[in-house]
Amino acid sequence: MHNLTFLELEPIKLPLVSKLYKEHYPAGRPKRGETIFIVKSDQVLIGAVRFQITDNAQLLTGMLIHPEFRGLGIGHLLLEHCKKQISATKCYCFSFPHLTNFYYQHHFEEISENQLPESLRGRFKRYVDSGKQLHSLQFKMKS
Repeated sequence: MHNLTFLELEPIKLPLVSKLYKEHYPAGRPKRGETIFIVKSDQVLIGAVRFQITDNAQLLTGMLIHPEFRGLGIGHLLLEHCKKQISATKCYCFSFPHLTNFYYQHHFEEISENQLPESLRGRFKRYVDSGKQLHSLQFKMKS
């Protein structure tokens, strides 16, 4: 495994993450005010995940691992690194069907659209109405 470093992004370094998204996930646009965690391999940025805070909840969004590093478990390690952030307040995620099992492994469970906070429900509905196939998930730590 490569020499991996996990850390919370300093806001001044947002352009570095924006470049990664532009190259590999153009629809995901990091914004100021988001909490962003990154993973580097030998000091090269290879992944990120963003958290948007809304109405006493947060949305895990835009998880991205560089295509050359997928399938190595780095996404799992990144979410483990974010465990404190994920458990700090109610956390939701909109998952593509092929990634839902990945999130299940990190204690997210599928919920109905009606169980989403109002601030996220409208966004989820817009995404689905625009043709995106998504599942709404909520983090629920097992006891």
